[in-house]
Parts: sequence; structure tokens; C-alpha cells
Amino acid sequence: LNMKGKRLDPSKSETFKIGLRSLNKGAFEIKPKIVCVDETGRQFLCEPEPLSINVTEAALPNRVATGHRNLDLLLLGGIPEKFAVLLTSPSFDERATLIRSFLMSGARKGQVTFHVAVDARGIESLAEQFKNSFYLFICNPRSNEIIKDMPNVFKLKGIENLTEISIALTSALRNLEPSATGSRTLCLEIISDVLLHHHVVSTRRWLTSLMPELRAHGFTTLAVLNPQMHPSQDVQAILDIFDGEISIYERDTRKGSQKFLAVRRLSNEKHLNSELPLQRTS
Repeated sequence: LNMKGKRLDPSKSETFKIGLRSLNKGAFEIKPKIVCVDETGRQFLCEPEPLSINVTEAALPNRVATGHRNLDLLLLGGIPEKFAVLLTSPSFDERATLIRSFLMSGARKGQVTFHVAVDARGIESLAEQFKNSFYLFICNPRSNEIIKDMPNVFKLKGIENLTEISIALTSALRNLEPSATGSRTLCLEIISDVLLHHHVVSTRRWLTSLMPELRAHGFTTLAVLNPQMHPSQDVQAILDIFDGEISIYERDTRKGSQKFLAVRRLSNEKHLNSELPLQRTS
């Protein structure tokens, strides 16, 4: 605590409230030290009694866990149910790790999980392992070469026809088993490709039509956008559609270049404003 030159007169007292935040759970012992300097420049050291505190992970109700520990910490348990959140990130390995964690978190619990992507690298095994809960929509003219035919795999010609994508999603929604209740998750990984091809007006129109339908069917959506591929005004126009923004970014630190994860916005919902350093093993 930097007092910035504040003086304390003899026989006077002053009270300070200090808030502590831990991003790790467990038992901790706080050992404060107080250093005072008198008018002659002499230093005095005071060590109050240690304080033991127990930190538990905070998880708010009606949150959908992402399966990514750091992100769930920042989100206080996960994405609010039925929210549509945009993940802005360059093409980092850490982004792929986060997406896979999000998909696996739902599929492992037997929850309906949709993934709309142009490429299926790293995801094929999920389609084979979780045939009753994981549904993969490949928007690629070479989809037959990318992945084999399976009942839970939908092959589309590309991102050129947005109506075709919407129809495929709507059809899959209608064919879900009535007993398939509980949280539903969807990862929409094609927004950058759609924005490049259709530009901002058509992309906004498509998303503003699609998002309410997904919400009505109980889906919590994580969409993905690479901000380095588009003008800043286009990125802002897309961000405006979503309930929140999660960001992975890179900046220079004293230890060199480091990637960080932060929740930039979460409409009217609590979250931590901290940024967390990322490791590839997150």
C-alpha cells in the first residue's frame, strides 16, 4: 500500500480497507508488515498477527461451464445460460484449445452440442466419440474429404449460401429428441469467413436472425472472430450483436511477449475484470 507521503500525527489513528482477490482456491495465510518512518528518518517495523483465509471457487447459478479453467474463473462459473458471446482472437493455439474445451465440456455431459466450422481438424474424434450429443456442421465444398459420413455430421457446400446453413441448423433443432433437455451449447466458428465473403451488412442480418432462434431453443453460444482479418468498424458492428466479448490477445511484458485471456464485456452479468496469462496447456 503506497501512502504517497501521507502523514500520521502522534496519537492519531486511521483505518484502511484493503480488498484481496485470489484466482486460486485453497487455504492461504496473510502476513502483513507495516514499515513506519518518523521525523528523524528512523524506520520501525510492525508485524500484525497473521490472518488465515480459505478461498473457494465462485460459481454463480445458471452458468454454462466452458471447460476452460481460466475462462470459467473469469466468468464466475461459465457463460450465462442462453447468452451469445463472441470470442475475439487471432489464430492462436490457445484459441483452438479454448474452443475444444468448450465443445468437450458439453458433449461429455451428454448435452446437445453444435459446432459450425469450415475445418474439422482436431474435432473429428468428438464426432465419433459423442454421436448422441455432438453435432458437427462442416461448411466446406471438400467436406467429403475432410470427414467421413456419420449421422451427426452435416456437410454443407460452403459459407456462400447463408440460408442453407440456417436451414441445416433449423432442421437439426427440430429433429432433436424431446428428452434432450438441459443446457445446450453451440460454437459458431465461421463468422470471419462469412464476414469476408458477405461483408458486414449481410453478416449482421444473418446473425440477428439466427441468434434469437438459438436462444429460443435453449442454446448458449460461443462465436469466434479473428479481429486481425477485418476493419475495426466491421468488428464493432458484429460485436454489437452479442451479449458479451471474451478476448485472447498478445502484448509485450518484462518477460517478453505473453498471451492473455480477459472478459471484456458481459451484459448486466457479474464477471472478473482481471486478465489471466495463458499457457498452451491451459
